[in-house]
Amino acid sequence: MKGIEWLTATLLYLAWPLFLSFWLRVILKNRPSLTIDFYVGCVAVTVAIWWWTPTLPRAILCSYISLSTVLALLHVVFLSKVFGDVESAERSLVLFICNVRRIVFMFSIWYELEADLTKWDALLTALLVLGTLGYPPQAKALVGVQIATDFLLLAIFLAHLVGRVGYQERNK
Repeated sequence: MKGIEWLTATLLYLAWPLFLSFWLRVILKNRPSLTIDFYVGCVAVTVAIWWWTPTLPRAILCSYISLSTVLALLHVVFLSKVFGDVESAERSLVLFICNVRRIVFMFSIWYELEADLTKWDALLTALLVLGTLGYPPQAKALVGVQIATDFLLLAIFLAHLVGRVGYQERNK
């Protein structure tokens, strides 16, 4: 790695111990499939928090888990040379789908708390912002964060997909 790729990978690696993905890797002894299964299970936690009464500490917990997941996905893109390739492209697709679901529900929790929307209106708002079809005017800063997060997830997924296709083309 050189230049900006090296700098980005180094910063990601140094920040890693602050996030759940690092500790899962330590606890689960480098079994990536169990780590992915854990993150898929976290979707249920986020939906449960959305369903019950969301509070600020619960919203922060959901945000931490989501941020940790995004960091883990960035590791897949930038640090696969260090940690090795992903176990399965199919598992990566499942994780991407679950991450999008978790992000939508996490932002729905924030919209319910910050924009004073009902549970269902907050969920609809999060879906509309995901599709960039609308937003609540009273939560413009939150909308900006959601759009940036949505595009980051999409960019990570596309970078991984294009990288795998290019890798397969080179090895033919």
